[in-house]
Amino acid sequence: MAEPKKLTVIPRVCKSWNKAVSGPYCWQEIDIEEWFCQCEPDHLDRMVRRLVTRSCGSLRKICVSSLRNDTTFSFIAEQ
Repeated sequence: MAEPKKLTVIPRVCKSWNKAVSGPYCWQEIDIEEWFCQCEPDHLDRMVRRLVTRSCGSLRKICVSSLRNDTTFSFIAEQ
């Protein structure tokens, strides 16, 4: 299953959008609950790690359920 559209489509719109979504402030609150219902568990763990990394330490809230392993949860906590 593909990544959420924001990650794959918006950066391609123009340089201004690319710059906006590349910065950490766009990723302070992440909600992928709806997307999770449609994805495979392996994709969820990878996406969570990618989004948390993209937030560059500015993450304040993440909404996700059914993480498959403690290493992903630990990764979120450490970031």
